[in-house]
Amino acid sequence: MPNVDELFAIRKSLNEICRVPDKIISVYTLEQHIWADTDETSNESARAQRLPARQTVEEFQINPVRSFLNDILRLMSAPYRPERRDEQIGQGYWIQAEFGSGKSHLLCFLAALALGDEDIWELVRQKETKAGRGRRESLYQFWEEGLKAKSSNDKKGIFVIAKTLVGTGGGTIGKADDTQRLANYILDAAREQLLLELGKNISLYPVEILADRFMSEDYVRYRDELKKFLRDRHFFEEDELEDRHHGVPMPAERRHDGEHQDAEHVVDDGRAEDGGAHAGAQLAELLQRLR
Repeated sequence: MPNVDELFAIRKSLNEICRVPDKIISVYTLEQHIWADTDETSNESARAQRLPARQTVEEFQINPVRSFLNDILRLMSAPYRPERRDEQIGQGYWIQAEFGSGKSHLLCFLAALALGDEDIWELVRQKETKAGRGRRESLYQFWEEGLKAKSSNDKKGIFVIAKTLVGTGGGTIGKADDTQRLANYILDAAREQLLLELGKNISLYPVEILADRFMSEDYVRYRDELKKFLRDRHFFEEDELEDRHHGVPMPAERRHDGEHQDAEHVVDDGRAEDGGAHAGAQLAELLQRLR
């Protein structure tokens, strides 16, 4: 057996033992290493075109987290059938590990795959084949059996957003200011990504959705049904009927003590001669504002 001095003399140098890539991503960040063109100036264009970062996938080690990847990719590739209560839709995950253990890289890898790029999935197939994984063991099965269909034939695929809270909040998220709620951070990130991909805004916040509903459904109800109500003789006397266009009593005649007489003006300076007329005037004024 050779002595210690001989062992050190015959060992290979580090450049023969290790292979160092030309470029190394030392720290992965969600906003910069999901989409291609990781320079800050061109990342926005890659986000708009849903182009994944190839190096993120190339450098990722699959085996240490294979069970987790199988779990989440199975759900992502499953058909979306909300009417089926027995089929799970969506899942949240809490990922906790030591600093530098690869949490951000894992999330970037998953998001890059979710973008549905065929070349990126071919890279996954090559990595799995090289590792000796068969077709039923390979992650590539989830592309073939679901994600490919969701990302082709003019389908948008999985919607990917990324938001880090590092450096924000200062411990006051959801406490000091409504604008600092976690849901608001997520909605802001979703709005930004949708604007890049679709080129237009869509309603996400509750107040925006409520406004859309009012304009598309409720406005007609207020306008037409309120008009009908203001002219309904079951609720108002003839001299109390309101003209929805002018907010004044409609010309009408009514029989009183056996004689015809002109309708009286029942509203004067906001005061009504009776409760029914006052209610009619208020409703008419509301309708005028809605118009």
